[in-house]
Amino acid sequence: MGRWLKKIKNKQYGQAMVEFALTLPIFLIAVLGVIELSRFFLVYSSVYTASREATRFASAVGEGGTQNYQNCDAIKQVAVDSGWFGGVNADNIDIYYESAPGEQIGTCVTGTPFEAKLGNRIVVDVAADYQPITPILPTIPVSTSNARTIMMNIAVKATPMEPPECSEDMGFVNTYLQYVGPSEKQKLFVDIINNSTNANYQLLSITGITWDNSKPPARYLQTITWGDKPIWDLSEVGVYEPPIHIIPITDPDLDTGTSFYFDPELNRNIPAGTTIRLTYIFDKNVPETIMAFIIKFQNLNKMFDPCTLSISY
Repeated sequence: MGRWLKKIKNKQYGQAMVEFALTLPIFLIAVLGVIELSRFFLVYSSVYTASREATRFASAVGEGGTQNYQNCDAIKQVAVDSGWFGGVNADNIDIYYESAPGEQIGTCVTGTPFEAKLGNRIVVDVAADYQPITPILPTIPVSTSNARTIMMNIAVKATPMEPPECSEDMGFVNTYLQYVGPSEKQKLFVDIINNSTNANYQLLSITGITWDNSKPPARYLQTITWGDKPIWDLSEVGVYEPPIHIIPITDPDLDTGTSFYFDPELNRNIPAGTTIRLTYIFDKNVPETIMAFIIKFQNLNKMFDPCTLSISY
């Protein structure tokens, strides 16, 4: 019985050795395949990185002297330094220029610099050979190409912005004052228009408001409205005699004057492309009354010097 069991054990050991001998080559091939594939991708990545970094360097603007895109040796050196793992060398690097993808217009030659124009591209082709560690595999060529638009030094000249003229943007719809209506001859108005398409203005001041009181009875200015909102009222300031100056609280041009009527909802702006009515309301009719004033606006888009309009009637 014991002799029989011993024979069975010997047969099992022999079977295991045969199975191991059959599977070992397959296992080794799989391991070597993984190693080779990993090395191949590392080499390909190294070659691709060499092309990309060389193109990036070449497309940048150099600091005086020879521009980067003209420095062939430096471009190749960047590629060699970046692709050392893949065995990249200068002999396997081609550098050329394109006006558009696929339209070659020159090559990078040391001593014969290429003069690029705005929009030209530089292309760097890098090639290397992958040498497998397994002798049964052949040498595999690896190549990549990368292109970038050449960055050019472009001189930019600053052009100072000219302030707009009042005659171009701001103006009167009519060049004279009008009565609001036949029954309201104590009210004179003028429509002010902002002809600009993009500049917004603000009413800054109304100065030198005068009217002729030589013919009795004397007339007194009661209220001034901007649109439908009062901006000045006699009851607030108590100024009876001309000239009347309506100015902001601080105005370096005038020492005396009254401020605009305070109203939180008052908006003295006149946006681009709009028209607003300025109305003077007197306590009596003002037929054949000579009136004059100077109105000043501030451009809200740019803080230029205020522009001025004047009118008389």
